[in-house]
Amino acid sequence: MVTQLPIKRIYDPKTKKIKKRIVFAENENGKGNLGSYQNKITVKIKMTGINFESDFHEDARVVIPGKGMVVKLHSIPPNLESVFEFNSKRKYLVFPYTTCKLENRHIENTCECNLLYGKDIDGGLQEFMDVPYELLIPVPENISLHDGCFVTDILVPFYSNINKVNVNYKTLILLNDILKEMNEILIILKHFNIQQSSFVFLDSSMVLNHASSYSSRFHTVFCFNKSLSKFAEFSCISTGKTLTKSVYNIFANFPIVAQSSDKTYHSMIPTYQDKIACVKVLEILSQLNTEQKEVLSSSNSPTLPIAKQVSQTNSSSSSSPTLISPPIPRFAWIWHEKDYDLVNFEDLDVDSTPKHKRTYQTIDDMNRLIKSSTLSRICYINRKTNKKSNLLLKV
Repeated sequence: MVTQLPIKRIYDPKTKKIKKRIVFAENENGKGNLGSYQNKITVKIKMTGINFESDFHEDARVVIPGKGMVVKLHSIPPNLESVFEFNSKRKYLVFPYTTCKLENRHIENTCECNLLYGKDIDGGLQEFMDVPYELLIPVPENISLHDGCFVTDILVPFYSNINKVNVNYKTLILLNDILKEMNEILIILKHFNIQQSSFVFLDSSMVLNHASSYSSRFHTVFCFNKSLSKFAEFSCISTGKTLTKSVYNIFANFPIVAQSSDKTYHSMIPTYQDKIACVKVLEILSQLNTEQKEVLSSSNSPTLPIAKQVSQTNSSSSSSPTLISPPIPRFAWIWHEKDYDLVNFEDLDVDSTPKHKRTYQTIDDMNRLIKSSTLSRICYINRKTNKKSNLLLKV
């Protein structure tokens, strides 16, 4: 007897709310074009990270949300077996910035538009999905999966753009919350051996109290807080002369419109071309974990950005003695708030009481976070269902 039905969580940008939809197997028959999946691999989503402050776009399609996705391989089509090795245990990051060509979305050969999972294409708040193999990045074993989920929020954009300016000039970093996000900036500064003395960090609460003192003080402004876009303009040096355009710069990780002709405006919104930067950032985090391990075993060690150790256990169900390798130490460098189970089914057994290893969120809980418009990073972990259900491979 079927006691559970699969569900989708769909974000509607018109209502700015997530809605639940029950998916019936008979409605999926014949759906999709097999040819469109020839260059895609079916993956099982292990963890999805959602930033409720920035991941829900006004110009989004009606889609399943979720930009940050760590996955395992589920199946590879025969035509890709020679170019992509199947490893069911290895974890991959799905680089969320893709193109219409990779997704087989447009027929025109000249079209190369950029697309984003969780905005233009169904994202990771589900159990299975098909992704182009080109988007899969192996996650180093000593990296926290939580860090993988949020690596494209600040780390990748800042890594890709910091070397475009003279960092010896006064530089302003505008964040949503300094205590929660500054570590991501410090990681990149450490990697490039950039001194922090020329950098000033501010968030909304600090700007509110001291805005006037920062007028036209900075050569470069990196803005990761959309609500401070006007302050970014206010704090960047303004000469009124077009000759200074290359000297004064404003960078933003959201769409920004040029307000004057005496400075240069840069978009930090990643594209598929930034996949290389993402690979490099993961290597940086892996190296930091190696260094942090040495820090723990030595009193004479260099100062590193703040890290939080992530618990990890190894277990074996075998009754016979087995050789178990020591656990790989993982450290979380990127702040996130909490983990929740992702329940991908509607329970029809009203008398049953679900026993979740972790807590889980209702759709109302998610919508309250969307409405709050405050920085809140949540990780959703797919868990198995033990009951008989009509769950589909793809929903």
